[in-house]
Amino acid sequence: MSSDVCVLEKPLNLKINNFSQSLRKVSRGIRQCVDYVEPDPHILSYYIWLGNSLRVRIDSMMNRPIWAHYKGYLEQDAVQIEKDFDLNTRHQKSCMDELYIEMFKGIWKLLEEDHWVRSMIFIRLKHVLMSRTSPLKVRKLTLITHWQCLVMDILG
Repeated sequence: MSSDVCVLEKPLNLKINNFSQSLRKVSRGIRQCVDYVEPDPHILSYYIWLGNSLRVRIDSMMNRPIWAHYKGYLEQDAVQIEKDFDLNTRHQKSCMDELYIEMFKGIWKLLEEDHWVRSMIFIRLKHVLMSRTSPLKVRKLTLITHWQCLVMDILG
C-alpha cells in the first residue's frame, strides 16, 4: 500500500504497508516477551466497590491510581470484573497492602432481588484466587457486606 502525500511541492510516495507490518511484528514480540517474563505489577492495593454502579481502583508503585467504572448489565459487569481482576493480579508476586471489597448499604435491600448475580461476583473472584499458581499475598483483607453468605462465597 502506498499513498501520495501532497504537502510538498513534489508528491512524496510513502511505503506505509512495510512500516505497519514491521510495527505489528514488534508489538507481537513485546506481547510475547511480557507473557514470557510475567512481570510483577507491584499492586499496592485493589479496591472493589459494589453499588448501583461497580467501581474498581488499583494503586500501584509504578503509576497513579487506575480507576475502572462498570456501567453495563450486572451479569456482564461481574464477568468483566473477574477478567480484570485475573489479568491485573495474575503475576502479582509481591505482597499487596490491601484487598478491599465493599457492598454499599443501599444495595443490601436490592440484593434479595438479584442475589445470585451479586453472589456471582464473589464466587468469580474466588475462582480467580483459586486458579493462581501461588496464593495472593495480602496484608489486609477487607470484606464489607451485610450478607455473611457472600463472605463465605469468596473465602469458603
